[in-house]
Amino acid sequence: RFQRLISDGGRFQVVAGNAATWLVYHPRQGRLAFSPHQIEAVLASVVGFGSWVTGTRMQPARVQFSQPRLGPLAGYQTVFNCPVEFEQAFSGVLIDNSVLDQPLPQADPQLAQVHERYTTARLAALSINSASAPEIRRWLTTRIGPVLPRRADAAEALGISERSLARRLRNQGQTFDGLVDDVRREKALQAVADSSSSLPEIAEAQLPGNAIDAQSSQSPERVAELIHHVAQKDRQAFALLYKATAPKLLGTVLRILRDRAWADDVIQDTYLKIWQRAEQYQDGKSSPITWLVSIARNSAIDELRKHPAGRTTNSDELDEMPGRQSTAQEQLEDQRAANKLNHCIDQLEKDRQDMVRLAYLNGWSREELASQFEQPVNTIKTWLHRALKQIKRCLES
Repeated sequence: RFQRLISDGGRFQVVAGNAATWLVYHPRQGRLAFSPHQIEAVLASVVGFGSWVTGTRMQPARVQFSQPRLGPLAGYQTVFNCPVEFEQAFSGVLIDNSVLDQPLPQADPQLAQVHERYTTARLAALSINSASAPEIRRWLTTRIGPVLPRRADAAEALGISERSLARRLRNQGQTFDGLVDDVRREKALQAVADSSSSLPEIAEAQLPGNAIDAQSSQSPERVAELIHHVAQKDRQAFALLYKATAPKLLGTVLRILRDRAWADDVIQDTYLKIWQRAEQYQDGKSSPITWLVSIARNSAIDELRKHPAGRTTNSDELDEMPGRQSTAQEQLEDQRAANKLNHCIDQLEKDRQDMVRLAYLNGWSREELASQFEQPVNTIKTWLHRALKQIKRCLES
């Protein structure tokens, strides 16, 4: 939430594990190349800040970089105080969960409230000043390619809701789709003027979707081969595997979450797991696509368990929603009811839990559930009926 107050050069992603948690850094490439030295400085700052805020020297379990080593290994070990690896799938710091669970020695609730008010005001000011048509146009220019940027991506980059972005552009006499068309037209004209490519080649490069479609027709044998190369930490194979399979995995996740931005985040987590678990794939047990889809599906369902009512609504959208504000007592009662419902759902068998949440919280049809769980429609109906009776008994107890 507060990353934009520090820099818009990248974002952090938290990937939690049973014993340790990855803090992954994703640099945002702009017109200027993102220096590998900057990535090293960011992760060093994370360790330095962790040491300062806890009052003890932080010792990560591991640090890794997607880039080659830039200096003597001893220097890295002095800074990070742990094993350091290079040319990996991502750049990040692995921190033991016991370190993250420690209370902060100098926590001050009153000071935290002051910081909250100040940072909220600063974020609001940044959002108001940044959603201009020229800035959106510059952002689009760096991202237009075979796959078109979405309005949700632009809104996330600016830290505002899609509706707020649409309204602010409308106030300037613009629309997001109109800006996309303008930028695509300008890039096509520039390509005609500056390139020796033929017009069909230029048109092919400007049309959305072609790059991924061309890569997504890989045979199962080729996908299996790529997975085996990924198990050997082959970054080029990993990139090819992503291009070949991302559309199918995204479709799987979207059918579960019904939210594109949320699905995009889960797909990132999915491919991180694929990179980490590729050596576990065995040719004889399942097809490579089935193995990949199961990782994506389980990641999406895990997210659904964590956020059964969907992810928290953006504060920008909440500000624009009319209606009466609920009282503290009503909010408490709603929370208690939600907690009890989730407790009762958790008493079901694991596949029944997923089925109930997909059916009644995400609106899946019985046919979609039958396809997802590979069962006849009538069986799905019977299972849901029995699950609802069990939940009802639990709620009444």
